[in-house]
Amino acid sequence: MRRQSGLRSLTSPIILVSSGLVALAFGTALYLSSGAGETYLRSVTPAWIGLSFDLAGLLGPLRGPLPAFIHPFAFSLIGMGLFARTRRSRIAICAAFAIMNLCFELGQGYAEIACRMIPDWFQSVFILENAKPFFIQGRFSFSDLAAVTIGSAAALMFAEKIKQERGYDNECPPQMG
Repeated sequence: MRRQSGLRSLTSPIILVSSGLVALAFGTALYLSSGAGETYLRSVTPAWIGLSFDLAGLLGPLRGPLPAFIHPFAFSLIGMGLFARTRRSRIAICAAFAIMNLCFELGQGYAEIACRMIPDWFQSVFILENAKPFFIQGRFSFSDLAAVTIGSAAALMFAEKIKQERGYDNECPPQMG
C-alpha cells in the first residue's frame, strides 16, 4: 500500500512537467506558424523553419494574447513539477514567472527605458544579444498583461487541482519501503 501511494505521488510532478512541455510545444508551433516579422521569434528564425500551416490564423482573436498566456503557464507548470514541494513554493514559482513576464511585457511598452538598463556587454553574448531588439521590436498590449496574469494563475489552479486529485501534497512525502 505504501509503495502504491509513493508511486502515485510521483505522478503529480510528471503530469505538471509533461503538461508544461505540451503547452510549450504548442506555443512554439504557434510562433513558428506566424508570419515572418510578426513576432520577435519569427524575425530571428530562418524562413525555412516556419510551419506550412497557419495555426495562428485559426485562433482568431486569441492569436494575440495566447503566447503571453502560454509562456508563464508552461514554465510555471514545469517549474512546479521540478521544484515545488509545498503550496507556498508553487505560489512563489507562479508569481516569479508572472513578474518576469510582466516585466518583459512592460519593457516592450517602455522600450527606451528598458534598453538603457541593458548592459553593453550583452551585445557580445549569444542570446543576450537579442535583448535590445526584443524590446524595440516587441509590441506592448494590455491584453498581454492580462494574459500573463491569467496564465500564471491558471498554472497554479491546474497544479492545485492535480495535487488535490492525486491525494498527495509534497509537504508530507509518504514513506517508501
